[in-house]
Amino acid sequence: MQKNWKTVLAAMMGEKPTAKMLFEINDANGTTLTFPDASDLSEVVEGVATTAADGNYVFEADSKIYSITVLGGVVTTLAIADAVASKDVPALNAETVELLQAFASEFESQSNLIANLQGELKSLKSLIGHKDDKTGDSAMGLKVGNKTIDLTKINL
Repeated sequence: MQKNWKTVLAAMMGEKPTAKMLFEINDANGTTLTFPDASDLSEVVEGVATTAADGNYVFEADSKIYSITVLGGVVTTLAIADAVASKDVPALNAETVELLQAFASEFESQSNLIANLQGELKSLKSLIGHKDDKTGDSAMGLKVGNKTIDLTKINL
């Protein structure tokens, strides 16, 4: 068994080493969060060390929803909300917000594209002398100067 400096120092001081349990919990995405300096959830506080990668983690325990931010292997923020109230309106994690923003941006882009295409269609209709279907005139013509060319009579 390999000894670390804490074990050697404790032996030199006449202290018996004590085993300390580490605390693990899975977040909502299934990522395991390990807290080597905590033995239960009550010891998970801001400033406690974790082996989790930098990022935001959300999990539910003891009828509460915990939201943890990890930076540099340390819990930098910890927010606790009542799970009963939170179930009515699910919390949005960063990935969900990013997806919603991307969707809104794409929706706006597609709406602008549709508006542009409608304008181009109107312009093209005026170029080919498109008549309103209500008049019963279905001939399609292309205006060139003062003349109109009937496009329905052109064979290709």
